[in-house]
Amino acid sequence: MNSFDNSFCEKNALVVGGSGGIGKSISLALAKSGASVTVHGGHASEKFDSLLREMRSFSESEFHSRKHRQIILDFEKINLEEFDKKNLAQFSNEDFSEKIHDENSPKNSGENFSEKNLASCHCRVRPDNLDLKTDLRVKPEDDKRDAEDDKKNCEENFSEEILAEKINGKFFEKNCGNFATKNSDEFSSLENLKSALRESEILCVCYGPFLQKKISETSACEWIWTTRLNLALPGILAGYAARFMEKRGFGRILFFGGTRTNQINGFKTNAAYAAAKTGIASLTKSFALEFGEHGIYTAAIFPGFVKTEYISAKKRAEYEKILGGKKMICADEVARAALFLLSDPNLNGTLLEMNGGWRP
Repeated sequence: MNSFDNSFCEKNALVVGGSGGIGKSISLALAKSGASVTVHGGHASEKFDSLLREMRSFSESEFHSRKHRQIILDFEKINLEEFDKKNLAQFSNEDFSEKIHDENSPKNSGENFSEKNLASCHCRVRPDNLDLKTDLRVKPEDDKRDAEDDKKNCEENFSEEILAEKINGKFFEKNCGNFATKNSDEFSSLENLKSALRESEILCVCYGPFLQKKISETSACEWIWTTRLNLALPGILAGYAARFMEKRGFGRILFFGGTRTNQINGFKTNAAYAAAKTGIASLTKSFALEFGEHGIYTAAIFPGFVKTEYISAKKRAEYEKILGGKKMICADEVARAALFLLSDPNLNGTLLEMNGGWRP
């Protein structure tokens, strides 16, 4: 039994990016501490289902009233500017598209980033500390190309075209359209997420895709993509939840930055990502300042190299060499720190650097 057992009974928690890695450990820790936990993940998987079963086993044995659930939603498929609409389905497809994609609107921040004037956007994308190339391209259902042709096409075309469409809003319109009629699953997931945010008394935003590129190699769309998902998205989610936390007079918000982004530093190979994550420090302080007097306390963790299920033995050895022989941090250790920050109001505004004192 740890000191946090039962400390979050009767509390509703939402862990964004909670299906794996650090987020998974936090989801489990909150469930063990008595909270009703909603876990967000980008994709359905047996591992995600297994996590829910494990969390529910805690509830069955100790906390009979606790309920845990999952939300599957890919943030790259939703339009963040429309996130806090009261009801996305109230618009017809034509009206909805017009509101989002009016090319003459001064709010259309992507109008200068068409496919024609974007440089190549081939990118290496991964969660924190995960060496994994992820294809951002969403394939049409009628795509009949074989694997070889598809790979060639992705290498030559997908980044420039698809990322530009995301910025302009065309990607959202093409792949989601009218949520109520064309993609009811995505509509349902978004509405479920908003419902979970409204109900949440504890919000942990662990999600944040990594981009490893030098400044000279980073395209305009990659700058926008990285900033949207690593800085704007946490701010939007927490800002939405805080409105309802304020009415209840209680709330706990936890953000996650990147390695050494708790203060201003220079980065040679991931400047866009680091800049966005450094913004998390300011975001944390701003939330603490604005909402602290309403019983809503905000903190952030800036972890170093964390050992998760995503890290291979080979990659782990490489990281430990970089660390000078020191061991990587365990995800469960980060989760314990997370619960500590969430449980103490005196830590409002805290930026916790958690890397064992490592410096490059």
